[in-house]
Amino acid sequence: MCRILSMSGGGSKGAYEAGVIHTMFNSGILAPSENQYDVVSGVSVGAINSGAFSIFAKGDEIQLGEYMMNLWETITNDKVYKLR
Repeated sequence: MCRILSMSGGGSKGAYEAGVIHTMFNSGILAPSENQYDVVSGVSVGAINSGAFSIFAKGDEIQLGEYMMNLWETITNDKVYKLR
């Protein structure tokens, strides 16, 4: 079985996605193996969230969820782009 997660764009929807992912990984509703994805993709802000998956190994979903929540709780414009 191949598990795929695709996340959409839309600015502040990225924070919503992070909250959903954090809750999925921490709720205990799904078995840990059901929270592991083979392919993760995203558009715009979804790509930022998808990038977070690339720095954590399968099995580290709890840490990934915590990282994503922290990212969205502390993100500011200057961390995303530079003004000229």
